[in-house]
Amino acid sequence: MDESIVINILALTGKSYTPSTRLRVYEMSPFLKKYGINIHIVRYPKSFFTLKKILEKEKRFNILWLQKKMPNFFKYFLFKNLKIPIIFDYDDNLLVRMIPKNNSYDSLSRKIKFNLIKNFSSGFTCGNKFLAEFILDTNKPFLIYPTPVPIDVPKKDKNKINNPIIIGWIGLSGGFMYLKKIMRQLIKLWNEVNFKLVIISNENYPEKLPFIENKKWNLKTQEYEIANFDIGIMPLNTSSPYDKGKCSYKLLQYMAAGVIPVGEAYGNNTEVIKNGVNGFLVYNEKWYETLKFIISDIEGIYKKMQKNILESIKKYSFEAQAEKLANFFFKFI
Repeated sequence: MDESIVINILALTGKSYTPSTRLRVYEMSPFLKKYGINIHIVRYPKSFFTLKKILEKEKRFNILWLQKKMPNFFKYFLFKNLKIPIIFDYDDNLLVRMIPKNNSYDSLSRKIKFNLIKNFSSGFTCGNKFLAEFILDTNKPFLIYPTPVPIDVPKKDKNKINNPIIIGWIGLSGGFMYLKKIMRQLIKLWNEVNFKLVIISNENYPEKLPFIENKKWNLKTQEYEIANFDIGIMPLNTSSPYDKGKCSYKLLQYMAAGVIPVGEAYGNNTEVIKNGVNGFLVYNEKWYETLKFIISDIEGIYKKMQKNILESIKKYSFEAQAEKLANFFFKFI
């Protein structure tokens, strides 16, 4: 990396408050300045003519970083005719639907749009190994760029276990379906073990159960709330190809706080967690059994595991990811 070179990058993104855009672009930008990379962020417009106007200023920039937006056929030609390299960023399985339609996740229109992107892009930044498989046939440069997590955050005191024990989940209300999937098992567990399920979200969980406590998500307080968890959970739908492409950001947030992470043994979760070493994986949807095992010796597990948790999260920090990302951008200059 030549420190005398300055790279100006135009980042076309989604809404600034969506987690993916906020973390992968907005919050990453200051860390890239250290490496001589300036990010100019513009929200991806709906209008063809507005997009055309934005891209006409391409000469001001060395690279276009297009985040997650899949252009239609008409907008494709705007990107195809650009004179600067385009790097496409994605951290979800964009080829399929999040929710199945007529019992199918398949989407022909998404696949067509993604093929157009593969055609005009010069390189790719993708959230995990599974997502990288979609672009291997292009033989174009790519970087596995996990969504970075702040690690200078409040930490769980391993010597202070809550009573009742707090099992926590954080996410947008669209993810409530994952909690619903395991709720019967949680009810069974609650009948045997004293715990509280703390749900941090933009909305309250719709089902009223005595062990559920809803907390409104707030950017300023979320890290303190997570550090108060005893266990952080990330259930998934193991029959969903969309979920297989999910990055394990919930687990990373729990781990940054030194909280025991518990994730479905599916997709990227199996790369983030080494079962029994820096967290736990739930196999065959056995959430009741896994959580009961952890709770039965939670103090001993914290003494044995928290150091491993905090050590393994370092490679996902903004600082670590910024250096890798900067080196990748310099390949295109």
